[in-house]
Amino acid sequence: MQNIDAPVNAENTDIINGNKVDNINDKQISTHENSLSVDEIIPENFNDYELERNENIPTNEKVDSEFKELAQKLKLNHKQVKEISSWANKTTLESINNYNIDMEQKREDTLTQLKTDWGSQHDANLKKSISTAKRLTEFAPEFGEYIEESKAGNDPKFIKMVLKLGELISEDKLNISSGVSADKKNYLGNLPVLSFDSMESK
Repeated sequence: MQNIDAPVNAENTDIINGNKVDNINDKQISTHENSLSVDEIIPENFNDYELERNENIPTNEKVDSEFKELAQKLKLNHKQVKEISSWANKTTLESINNYNIDMEQKREDTLTQLKTDWGSQHDANLKKSISTAKRLTEFAPEFGEYIEESKAGNDPKFIKMVLKLGELISEDKLNISSGVSADKKNYLGNLPVLSFDSMESK
């Protein structure tokens, strides 16, 4: 039987030689992308991602930008990024609510303790403590920053200490050196940086 060879044209020859493979792959990828919905596409620019927002959560552009950049490196599509940011919002709100509940409980516990310790003087003493704290913060803003950062405002011992400071200042009895002992045995561990011995040796 005589073999009948199929006609070989230039295009077939190119395909056989591998010259058309890339073009075919490009067409397949293009066709695949066209079949995807907008939410299923991975953006070429990470800034094109849209995050789910919640008005109760402060925005942080730096964090948002870093997250978008990471999402693109991980080849996440629009839908996945929205789902993750939505979950992050939910988790953040839960954390904020739990924190507020915890702080409110600590506040109530502190007031209960002070009422027990101060009795009928509770309202007056608390007012003096708040007034003193404001005066000290005006004189040294870092004092207010410490209260805010350390949450010392919910510590009964700290509030009592502020009250005592207020009484000493108002009565002009503040004598810094009067209550300090030079006996090193009274210190636990090493002497503090601002110990009176170290200052006198300068």
